[in-house]
Amino acid sequence: MTEPVFIFSLPRSGSTLAQKVLAAHDDVATAAEPWLLLPFVYALRDDGIYTEYAQCTGAKAIREFTQNLPSAKSDYYAAIRELALRLYGVASGEGARYFVDKTPRYHLIMKEILDIFPNAKCILLWRNPLAVAASILETWGKRGRWNAYRYKIDLYKGLESMLETSELFPERFLQVRYEAWLLNLKMSGDEYSPILILFTIPQYLIDTVWFSWPARWEIRLAIRSLSLFLRVRRTHGSTSSIRRLERPGRVVTLITLGRSGCA
Repeated sequence: MTEPVFIFSLPRSGSTLAQKVLAAHDDVATAAEPWLLLPFVYALRDDGIYTEYAQCTGAKAIREFTQNLPSAKSDYYAAIRELALRLYGVASGEGARYFVDKTPRYHLIMKEILDIFPNAKCILLWRNPLAVAASILETWGKRGRWNAYRYKIDLYKGLESMLETSELFPERFLQVRYEAWLLNLKMSGDEYSPILILFTIPQYLIDTVWFSWPARWEIRLAIRSLSLFLRVRRTHGSTSSIRRLERPGRVVTLITLGRSGCA
């Protein structure tokens, strides 16, 4: 049976690169972005989802239904797991042992995914949140316009979920820092390290120091800095106007902070 591998990260944090590196291995299959598990998990939630059939009423009914099952929510999760594994297997074709599911907003349901797939391999990619925001502006900003507010769910709720879940279940993740990984690529040319270590040695033997994952205070500092910049008025609506905020004695710009210290 095909085994799932989940990549958790904020957008613009190297998840697509990691997916391509993994997919180059003969034992690995993948698809662009399945988004398969989100609706099943959110079916139990009152908030964060809108449906024509009244989400709150539907979620309440599903919760009541699952509570009356022999193993309650565990039976619901087992059914989701069986369905997902079957679809991963069909999508993988013959010969693939692993299926990589790289869905951007799985960071919102990390705990549930760990419950649904207790034996799944999980990669957690870290990148400076300011660098993430800067990359979002430069990549997805329409004609350079300031649009970071469109990704607030990722930059705040998603990041908090990643922090909380990684602290609660550190043994479940191979944690890789994007900047350190790129530096490793430049120095060694070995694109598979440390990603494919996931398939060769047990999780508990992995030396996390190799990956230099960020301390919680670093992330907190970045969040506070990010909060400041997300409150900046979109005077002219362009990143060029934001760059002009950099003056002697003033706070440096988001773009500058986002790039500093990045490989």
